[in-house]
Amino acid sequence: MKEAILLMDIGGTHTRGRLVHARDHLLDTSSIISERSTALADKRSLLEFIQALLTESEYIATAAVLSFAGPVKAATVTMTNWRLQDAISLTDLEALGLPKTKTTIINDMEAAALCLIAYKTGRVKLEVNELYRSASHQQSHFNNAILIIPGTGVGVAGIILPEDGAAPEQAAYVSCELQHTAAAGLGSAYDGVIEVLQHRLHKAGLSWEDLVSGKGMENIYQALQSLAAGTAGDQQRLTAATIASRAIAGTDKACREALACYYHAAGALTQVVALAFQPFAGIYLGGDTTAKNMAFIRHSSFVAKLQDNDLRRDLLQSFPVYLIPEYMNLIGTQYLASRKYP
Repeated sequence: MKEAILLMDIGGTHTRGRLVHARDHLLDTSSIISERSTALADKRSLLEFIQALLTESEYIATAAVLSFAGPVKAATVTMTNWRLQDAISLTDLEALGLPKTKTTIINDMEAAALCLIAYKTGRVKLEVNELYRSASHQQSHFNNAILIIPGTGVGVAGIILPEDGAAPEQAAYVSCELQHTAAAGLGSAYDGVIEVLQHRLHKAGLSWEDLVSGKGMENIYQALQSLAAGTAGDQQRLTAATIASRAIAGTDKACREALACYYHAAGALTQVVALAFQPFAGIYLGGDTTAKNMAFIRHSSFVAKLQDNDLRRDLLQSFPVYLIPEYMNLIGTQYLASRKYP
């Protein structure tokens, strides 16, 4: 049988799979053999999806790189955004016929960070839109950078400049779990949102992902409705997709306010990450929601809240901010495959 490399991106809601030719110019789009996507949220469905990809093709997978929306530890990943929080291991994947020594599991934000490294080193092209740049900023295409991707949850990653003399491809990349740290106040513009949600969610404190995620958008919408009604009781429930679409369409003032608060909170989270990594080569906001909401983001308080720090405002204003509307994770897995399995 013909040889191929299996690439997978397993998210909290959607999963995508791709088979590519095993050859030197792996990152060329002509290397793609087939691609499929589906909505799933449990281990059994995932394994069946992978099995179908492998058996319904005339190709045999001689290597595989799979990215998961969950922390990877000891070659095992736990899908925290799935209802059952299933754990998937390399052993599970090898049982499907994937090669034991050429199968790699990574976090999905590591995959996205690898895509960004591939872009910055000229290996791939991406649509990158500038959102903010200070007048005095000096172009530094390769330096520290951070990546924030809101979705079902919110993903966070950092890229760290390689040592002097090292090739840019040797930059370190790390996925973070800063989104699960305690969320700070949102300021007077959204006074009371966190307090209402602490009561509604029965939590002493909220994490950033309680605000910046699909569920977070729904939380914010209900909190703002409660504040407007003067009660913490149950309010109208809308899905995150409905809230965002109504906000973008301009047909629902309450939804626009909720989406505005959402990006205000995203700016606050991004400030925390930026102060940790000092990303002189850029802050990048990506993902499907970014692609859909680009025009809204440009007129939101995202950048203003990102830079809202009395002590470190000048430093924060020195970091350029970009929007990436493209899907990054499979590109990142493909780039890693080109490095590990040439």
